[in-house]
Amino acid sequence: MTFADIFAPLFEVTVDPSSNPKLHVFLQSCVGFDMVDDESLRERPYNESLPCPDEWDYEYDPPYALFAYYLYANLCALNKLRSFRGLSQFPSSDAHACGTRSAVCASQCVPTRD
Repeated sequence: MTFADIFAPLFEVTVDPSSNPKLHVFLQSCVGFDMVDDESLRERPYNESLPCPDEWDYEYDPPYALFAYYLYANLCALNKLRSFRGLSQFPSSDAHACGTRSAVCASQCVPTRD
């Protein structure tokens, strides 16, 4: 599963709620997204030379910080669109959108309302 599998339907229903009425109703009561990581496993170090998610072809998973960044970036874009359309947004606090282990992402989290 990729971020596009998760976020494409969310963007689509935000633009056109009639495209998936059940998802539209669900998103009105959804309060956020969460990520779960196995903290007992040693984390591979993050570095800027890592490929984008759609280019990832390694046998192992990318670092948690990379997952957290792309979740945060997609949530920010989705929230801006939902705000523009007058729809509810999802919180992106350090603990909810970025996870507790991601110092890189946690320093970039911002409130979702202007």
